[in-house]
Amino acid sequence: MLAPVITRGLYGPIDEDHDYEVIDPTRVFGSHVNLIPLTANVHAPRHFYGARFYNQALPLDNPEEPLVQNMDPETGLSFDELAGPAAGATRAKLGGKVISADNDGIDLEYEDGKVERVGIYHNFPFNRKTHRTDTALVKPGDKFKQGDMLAHSNFTTPTGRLALGRNARVGVVPMKGWSMDDAIAISDSFAANTKVNRTLRMEHEFDDTTKTGLGHFTGIFPEAYKKAQLENMDEDGVVK
Repeated sequence: MLAPVITRGLYGPIDEDHDYEVIDPTRVFGSHVNLIPLTANVHAPRHFYGARFYNQALPLDNPEEPLVQNMDPETGLSFDELAGPAAGATRAKLGGKVISADNDGIDLEYEDGKVERVGIYHNFPFNRKTHRTDTALVKPGDKFKQGDMLAHSNFTTPTGRLALGRNARVGVVPMKGWSMDDAIAISDSFAANTKVNRTLRMEHEFDDTTKTGLGHFTGIFPEAYKKAQLENMDEDGVVK
């Protein structure tokens, strides 16, 4: 956000030759960069890649919001909370009461008498073998105020904050060369805890009209794999 320069900026005198000032450093970055904790201590190329990780995250069975979050100085909220609505946090526009709720939507009656159905997602598939599923946080007869949470998704917490991972204790130590560059070593217990770290993926049911197999795939995409790679696959296209 830019503001006209008067005589003095937030951080000291401003050169009179300048017409505008950046009122806060967070306004230099996009929303994804501002989600990276301790932004000022992160190298610029890490911002470039880190910002893209948010779009590639797979939902977990039991996600957590980050323990460390950056605050938006304008609203006083964390950027993880501001990103919540875009990831599935549904809040009430006005006060009222709940008429009904199911997997596809929530029927509301507002204080002004207007009735509205707020749609929510149920197993909505994405093209990365995963999906979005919303969970209603209200039931028929519940009363709510403006801004109250009505539903959250598998990408957010019930409080409406972005939740794309788990908070884990990580030791950045030499580990047989495995912890070089961007890799880190994690414990066997954390890696084996599938209940905590399990991602939610969609399964596809095949029928007689669905064509599968390595031959059919290579017939459509003959250059997708090299010959040496195809030799390591069985007739179903599964790696041997």
